[in-house]
Amino acid sequence: MIWVSLIFNIFLVCFIITLCFYNEKEFTNQEYEYIEEVRTLVSVNAVIRERLDELQKDYDNFINTYCYHSVNITAYTTSKDETNHDSGHTATMEKPVVGKTVAVSRDLIHLLGKWVYIEGTGVRYVGDLMNERWEKRIDILVGSKKDAYKFGKKENIKMVVLPNKA
Repeated sequence: MIWVSLIFNIFLVCFIITLCFYNEKEFTNQEYEYIEEVRTLVSVNAVIRERLDELQKDYDNFINTYCYHSVNITAYTTSKDETNHDSGHTATMEKPVVGKTVAVSRDLIHLLGKWVYIEGTGVRYVGDLMNERWEKRIDILVGSKKDAYKFGKKENIKMVVLPNKA
């Protein structure tokens, strides 16, 4: 609505200027004040537009950094055929804990060591990495292969990075 008002005011000023030049008359004080008010509105509009652009960039950066909307989730165990040669340690050199530890694909490596909230699963600790072939994927550590099969694959799950716990 403010845009419509601003455009109307600019149009009105242009109309007044055109009339004054056409009729070869001087501007009245009221017309000068009105023109100055429109100039002020135009400059304020530019400042507001610049600030809105900054806020949009901040918002986009926040979303790109903290929220993933197309993450696929699967489950894994610490069995030798599902892990590397050291199934007793994660990529952060910690002991994997069922119900806590998750592994992320290599494109999400910046999440290593952070806590995340996974929609439908809860809060988990990113302590491990997946094989290079996966992208936008999270593997949740479960206790048995039966649990992993039961968990299945969930697609397009939202995940949010949480502030580090103290």
